[in-house]
Amino acid sequence: MRVLQLGLLSSIALVAFAAALSTEVSGQDGRMMGGGPGITVFEDRNFRGDTVTYQSNVSNLPSKFRNKISSVRVGDGEQWQVCDQANYRGQCINISGEESDLGRNDWDNRISSMRRLRGGGGGWPGGGGGGGGTTRPPSWAVGTFRSAYPSVVLTIASNGQVQSNISGQIYYGRWTGGGIRSDGDGAFSTVQRSGNGIRTYNRSTGQTIDFTRNWGGGGGGGGGDWDGPTSAPPSWAIGTFSSGNNIRMTVDRNGRVTSYVDGQTYYGRYYFGSIYDQNGGVSTVTQDRNGFRTYNRSTGQSLNFRRR
Repeated sequence: MRVLQLGLLSSIALVAFAAALSTEVSGQDGRMMGGGPGITVFEDRNFRGDTVTYQSNVSNLPSKFRNKISSVRVGDGEQWQVCDQANYRGQCINISGEESDLGRNDWDNRISSMRRLRGGGGGWPGGGGGGGGTTRPPSWAVGTFRSAYPSVVLTIASNGQVQSNISGQIYYGRWTGGGIRSDGDGAFSTVQRSGNGIRTYNRSTGQTIDFTRNWGGGGGGGGGDWDGPTSAPPSWAIGTFSSGNNIRMTVDRNGRVTSYVDGQTYYGRYYFGSIYDQNGGVSTVTQDRNGFRTYNRSTGQSLNFRRR
């Protein structure tokens, strides 16, 4: 099995625009099952126990398999992302090939959601853009937008061609009928104006994602506030915290984050369980005694912060 750690936990265009449909095959002994298109998961190690095959994204596994998967098989030429929380949140890894014992990678009984990143027929597979039935979008929908969580860069051209960039993977669609139609599986997302950006609503998955047109702030070393959406942090994450002698972080009630590292000032923002910094890094935040712990998805670094 080839496993690649993700730098940014992203729902992606696969989430924003793909239908959450699955084809399931169940049984008591999966030794001879799986290996075809999609991802086949097994309740026990060595491809045994109850099993099911999914050929489209699964934002929240049914209770029968949620956090109860011990081995997996992925179809030839495909790559899937598995995450330890619903809706592709938490920690995630990319999987191709097969793994007879997820415990070897510390992923036994942890998988809660899964989505295809490459290969197969679902999602927005890379390839030629566009397709039939394209119309011209309104001026407010033309341009490049970015969502904070999930992290997606979405470009809508004036001719109606749509491109989504997720960690270097390119997916295509088209503007038609007041929304975006996925070239991969035909899933449709309505698009409406929202402030200086847009909001998409996937009719298949029911997921809503907010995109902003202006993204980014000053550079490192005190370059100004970091622009982007925020959410209200939990009470345990609000205040001023320190990690060691050279890092201090203040998280405001409005979600704005200011960090001081070796005398330099950096800016970020809290958004639904993660801190997004001005350099594009994303760190998950979890409560830890009288403070919290951050985990940087790009570098893999963990830091413990204590309330000052």
